[in-house]
Amino acid sequence: MSNRIQKIIKIGIIFGIIVLLSGFIYLYQKDKLILKKQEAILAIPSVKAEYKEIIQTLVCNGEVACIQSVELKSEIRGQIDKILVKPSAKVVKDQILIELDRGKLESQVNESLLSIESTRLQSEKIQQEIVRKKALYKQDLISKKEFEDTSIDSRIAENDYQLQKVRLKTLQQDLLKTSIRAPFDAEVLSLPVMVGAVVVGADGISSGTTLMYLGNVNSLEVKADVSEIDVTKLQSGLPVELSFYGIPGVNIIGNISYIYPYATAKGSDQEIRSFPIRIHFTTENPLVRPGMGVQVLIKIAEFKNILTLPLAAVFQEEGNSSVYVLNLEGKYEQRSVITGVHNANLIEIREGLKDTETVSLIIPPEFLGK
Repeated sequence: MSNRIQKIIKIGIIFGIIVLLSGFIYLYQKDKLILKKQEAILAIPSVKAEYKEIIQTLVCNGEVACIQSVELKSEIRGQIDKILVKPSAKVVKDQILIELDRGKLESQVNESLLSIESTRLQSEKIQQEIVRKKALYKQDLISKKEFEDTSIDSRIAENDYQLQKVRLKTLQQDLLKTSIRAPFDAEVLSLPVMVGAVVVGADGISSGTTLMYLGNVNSLEVKADVSEIDVTKLQSGLPVELSFYGIPGVNIIGNISYIYPYATAKGSDQEIRSFPIRIHFTTENPLVRPGMGVQVLIKIAEFKNILTLPLAAVFQEEGNSSVYVLNLEGKYEQRSVITGVHNANLIEIREGLKDTETVSLIIPPEFLGK
């Protein structure tokens, strides 16, 4: 009997140990599962909604240019005889920069002077002839027609004399134009011609040969193009941050000085139109030069103390905005929100979320495929 009781006790102890071990294993697996879930939740990148400011900006590309610049051309045709400046040279107003060959024009001026003198002498001779024929006409020694023909010859000679004087004046003016002068204080930006080259004058028929580019490098601006979609957001005076591609680390603040009232078509796609703008800035940095490429950052609007999330935390589905919020049970739940203004990084949350609530930056795994 005692052996039987001992067997029952042993079986009971073994059974108890099995139950106890099973309980430990169950609790361990449960804790492990909970831990895995917590680790999975912690592994999901997340942020908290915060009150911040949103600054809306517009970025475009531009180019440094001189406010006062000119593409210098000759008004007359001729051959370059002398170039008196070099690229990057500083020049002052009325300084002679290029001289064209004067030989042909000087010969034409001398020829014109001789023609004028010849015409003057011819006119004097005709005047003397008029006096003589007038006396003969009064004595009825010549006909009225012969006397009137002489008077007409006198007027023709006088007209020819005046015409020769006008031609001489034109030649003298062209002679002065052989000296190409600086229209204002400037720097020689480019000099695409050389001595001996024949230049074409700029007139109503031809656009003429470009002799050099001049610019006042002490007074610079940035010229940029803004798309027709964004131009309505701009106004004169808006602050602009300029970053120069050729000078890393140099940033200069300027402002929009002028927005052109018309659009221009760019590139091969004539449907893409943009509005040129001009940006005023000042700098004493000698590295900033005309022609440099510039990144233009324009602050369009600023919204302060609004509830925000990173743009990546808001998901769009069928036109509705939603976020995944971590609830008190440690699980993510999907929640609809109403959004407002945004920029490239942040978006305003107007309804559906409180500050300090934690939001997932990705769609949690349990919502994938739903």
